[in-house]
Amino acid sequence: MTKKKANGLFEYMFLEKFELLGLSISLVLATVISGIYISLNQINPIENVEMTSHKSLTKGE
Repeated sequence: MTKKKANGLFEYMFLEKFELLGLSISLVLATVISGIYISLNQINPIENVEMTSHKSLTKGE
């Protein structure tokens, strides 16, 4: 009985760590993808409504 309880605790801890790992991986991927998107738009800007505020901020200086 104690072995099963410890095994369940191990599975719970493993799943919790795996969930946090998945969250951090998705955050890193989102950051990388948005960084690539912004750098591509700075090289070859796409004319759309969302980027006009970004362009006006970068061209303001």
